[in-house]
Amino acid sequence: MDAAIFLEEYAKLKNAVPRVALINTKSENSAYTQYSISNRNVYICWGCEENEDSYYGYWLYTNKDAVDSSFAYNTEITYECVDVRRSYNIYYSQDLSDCRDMFLCLDCVGSSDCFGCVGLRQKQFQIFNVQYEKEDYHREVARLRDEWSDEERRRLIRENFLQLKEKTPHIYMHQINAEHCTGDYIYNSRNCIWSFDIRNCEDSQYIYNTFDIKDCQDCSYVKDGQLMYECVSAFGQNFNYCYVCWGGANLDFCELCFNCQDMIGCIGLRNKRFCILNKQYTEEEYRRVTSELKKNLCLAGIYQGKLPQIFWDG
Repeated sequence: MDAAIFLEEYAKLKNAVPRVALINTKSENSAYTQYSISNRNVYICWGCEENEDSYYGYWLYTNKDAVDSSFAYNTEITYECVDVRRSYNIYYSQDLSDCRDMFLCLDCVGSSDCFGCVGLRQKQFQIFNVQYEKEDYHREVARLRDEWSDEERRRLIRENFLQLKEKTPHIYMHQINAEHCTGDYIYNSRNCIWSFDIRNCEDSQYIYNTFDIKDCQDCSYVKDGQLMYECVSAFGQNFNYCYVCWGGANLDFCELCFNCQDMIGCIGLRNKRFCILNKQYTEEEYRRVTSELKKNLCLAGIYQGKLPQIFWDG
């Protein structure tokens, strides 16, 4: 098949195949969630998996009672939080791990019962990084929480916190168990270049919001994958230029395909194999046609990133 013919037919297919409004599977009472898997009682969340009783979130994983939070993992009762992991009862905080009962805190690890603190490690009963006795702490925090309901007093509390934030040293990047990696928010990964918000990744570069992948490049919102290039929201192996393809292997230029294998230029298929432009082929025919087609696409520079506008149109 000639590259020009493939591109022409692919353009027609993109305009002809209906798209789903929401991508949501295995969820209960979570109708208004996008890119959602195995959630229960979740509302208006984007990129979420295995959450319960949570609302208005982005990139939430295994949380309960999370509201207005983003990049939260394994938490319970969070409100207005960003990048919080394995923590309980957290409010208005960012970059916390293994913490409990924290309010308006930043960059704290293994701490509990703190208000307006920055950069703490294994601390308890502190207010604006000042140590208190337990009874004095609870009495003062009750007063501050009461003042928080007043707009002017809340502004003053925030100013004190921002002043503390400016003068307290904090780490320039977030990495734990990372080897030969550059980027930020990298955990349990090795050999990942310019990568951000990743976990359990290896030998990859230019990736964002990815879990459990290996040998991938230029990918976002990808998990459980290997040998992927230029993919968004994909789970599988050996994908190139794919968007929202969950499960399967050996897909090129595919969109909204689920549990499929050995396909090129397909949109909106489920549990299919050996298809080109949504047309079924025998295995022998598929191998012969795609061998020629991929050579022609390479000559046209398509596999080198010279994608025509049709690939970017909705």
